[in-house]
Amino acid sequence: MTYVVLCSQRKNNRIAPCLFSALGAYGGVQSYDNRSLTTTVDSPAFHLITTPDVPQTNNAKGVMVFDDHFKAPKSQGFSTGLFSVISSENKKAVALLADTAATVITCGTSSKDTLSLASSNDHMATVSLQRDITDIYGNVLEPMDISIFLREDFQVYPMLCACATLLLSGLDASNGYSF
Repeated sequence: MTYVVLCSQRKNNRIAPCLFSALGAYGGVQSYDNRSLTTTVDSPAFHLITTPDVPQTNNAKGVMVFDDHFKAPKSQGFSTGLFSVISSENKKAVALLADTAATVITCGTSSKDTLSLASSNDHMATVSLQRDITDIYGNVLEPMDISIFLREDFQVYPMLCACATLLLSGLDASNGYSF
């Protein structure tokens, strides 16, 4: 099971529904948000945890997604076992993670972002992986464009977070993603 941790201090964050949809479409998801536990299949491939804090982990493999307005205390330590996905617009998170050994994937609409929106229309988007990244299993992914077929309307940052999570989890993107 791959762990996905969503660090969000918002009561109604936009990222959780998008992650739930994407992870549910690729092996199923068990989700816990401090109030309820939901499972889409008997043996899910993903465990999604929503928390207002950055958890300390011990050798956990997975992805940690930061809400685009997440603010962690300066003294907060970061676990290096989880790959971090952040908005390049969240300057506090970028600065906080810059001094750590964490692997960081930035998402946004800039050419400087690791994962960037190239184009979008009604129910499809093209996302560009701008540079080589290594997934949680050690596989190197080279720059590419990824087609995203959307069953629902998702905002840009949540969609990029879901795409980054699927990529980092080792899911093949050669045929695009659909969620």
